[in-house]
Amino acid sequence: MTFRPFDRAKFAIERWLVRGLWHRVAVVALLILSISLLGGLLVIVLGHGFGDLPEATWWSFLRLSDPGYLGDDVGLFNRTVSTVLTVLGYVVFLGALVAIMTQGLNARMEKLEAGLTPVVRDGHILVLGWTNRTDSIIRELLLSQGPARRFLERRGDHSVHIVVLAEKVSAAFVQNLRDAVGPAWDERRVTVRSGSPLRPEHLARVDAAHAAVILIPGADFVRGSVQSDTQSIKTLLSLEALVIEEEQPPRVVAEIFEAKNVRLARRAYQADAEIISSDGFVSRLLAQNIRHPGLSRVFDEILTHQKGNGIYIREGDGFVGMQVDELHARFPDAVLMGLVRRSKGRLQPILNPSSGIQVAEGDRLVILAPSYEASKPSESPFRSVFARGAGGAGTASGAIAARRILILGWSHRVPALITEFGTYDDERYEVRVASKVPIAQREALLAKVTAANPTVTVAHVEVNFTDSDQMRALGPEGADRIVFMGSDWTESAEESDARTLMGSLIVDELFREHDLEANVIMELLDPDNATLVARSRGELIISPLVLSHLMTQVALWPEVQVVFDELITFGGADVTFRPLTEYTDSATASFDELEASAAARGETALGIRTPSTGQVEINPSKQATWDEPADRELVTLVTTSG
Repeated sequence: MTFRPFDRAKFAIERWLVRGLWHRVAVVALLILSISLLGGLLVIVLGHGFGDLPEATWWSFLRLSDPGYLGDDVGLFNRTVSTVLTVLGYVVFLGALVAIMTQGLNARMEKLEAGLTPVVRDGHILVLGWTNRTDSIIRELLLSQGPARRFLERRGDHSVHIVVLAEKVSAAFVQNLRDAVGPAWDERRVTVRSGSPLRPEHLARVDAAHAAVILIPGADFVRGSVQSDTQSIKTLLSLEALVIEEEQPPRVVAEIFEAKNVRLARRAYQADAEIISSDGFVSRLLAQNIRHPGLSRVFDEILTHQKGNGIYIREGDGFVGMQVDELHARFPDAVLMGLVRRSKGRLQPILNPSSGIQVAEGDRLVILAPSYEASKPSESPFRSVFARGAGGAGTASGAIAARRILILGWSHRVPALITEFGTYDDERYEVRVASKVPIAQREALLAKVTAANPTVTVAHVEVNFTDSDQMRALGPEGADRIVFMGSDWTESAEESDARTLMGSLIVDELFREHDLEANVIMELLDPDNATLVARSRGELIISPLVLSHLMTQVALWPEVQVVFDELITFGGADVTFRPLTEYTDSATASFDELEASAAARGETALGIRTPSTGQVEINPSKQATWDEPADRELVTLVTTSG
């Protein structure tokens, strides 16, 4: 065996130095001590004026650490040694120590910026995972601090603080998050940590067990909806194990893509959990927009508290025994949409309630208002009570000719959309799916769906809808509605939206060649691209934004989920548009009078729509009037039977 003492010594020193800051400081301290001893020995042996080694070593150390002593020395040799020690002091004592401390401080800052230190909080709002929904969730939470604070107060907490767990955090990541959130960003209320929600030790890093509410958004680009659902369910299992001994486990709001996995998610986390089937929700929203063109603008407003009116939930205990008809007259700046009642352990929405229904103990009021403060009922009626007609259970839209739907693009939501079409018993749909995804692959994914929905016929075409020649050959002009699906088969949301935007321009051009107007619905996956689309070219559904708003509201008010499910599900309460002339012939009728006319028909008036521009006014002033009623529609909540 070769004897290599020099290499062994280098290796030993290297292993010592990489062990940390204080090990490096110890090496420098040993080097300083060695130089001090050597200098002391030299002046004792060859110099003069020193009686013993400790005194000479101290003299040597002072010259090494402070160059101000250099002028006090006597004798050529002592001055020479002192000069050498002073120079070494600059290199070793000052240079090495400053370098080590700077390196240590940089390493500490990098660790802090990397988000590896544990969070110690109670009652925080925790967002697990970074997806194309996360920045919108944070923005919505920061803009909803009033509702968030009221939610936390119900749990005994007061301060609103958001903690985000992302795979890899850096200073650049935090800056990008700050830019994405925009003016709502508040450094004091947001903490970011690195880690994976699939690892229990990383969940402990963000103090998940002591959070007030935990949000688990889905990810569109993780090799399919199955893998995203698998990761979400694994996270729920990890949370269940983490909080099993907690007296007050956190509420969890989780996004699951496929409806069939919702039950598994509920079993994975058996504490307070709200599971949102995003494929089901978005597909129902798309289907309702196909049936009621223009509806996207209504939901664009009421799904968020950032602009216009939103849906607010208030306790109804102060009105127990009062008829809902009377309660309508207690909201001068809002519209009472109905109630949410807990029945047999489940939340049951009662929207557009029929005449005679009374508020029961534990009921929650569902209110459409511009703010939470505006949703507060007055102590006494501000107007007379409107007589409410029987209305209610009318029929659905009735038997009509088959709707011809052209779906451009492919995503995991297409099967859910076909399934939703099949729930409309009195309606038939002829669907063409045009995509670059091979037909055989699509047919295999839709085999069970098409067999279970006989009122929906599906045909497939292999087309690149960004190629104008292929689109001209496809002939989109024959479709009643054209739906661009945001595709998770692309590499990113940016690429998917770029294809959608280009395809919409081609469709618009083809329709112009035939002097026709395209009836288009576009699903976008990047909220930043919304400004690139002129409203005149179609309706927009930005699914990550829709889902982030829904998750945020459900986190603060669990009743919101059943309210929106009711609004976009076939049968029950439906938002629809009806000619204003059905409610009044007067050009000076106020919205208050329109509410009375709608109530007489068993409906709830929500606002006014102008079809020529697509403009929607939700919950206008009670005294507002509109000219040319023949050109207006009433946005109304009606009850239909499935």
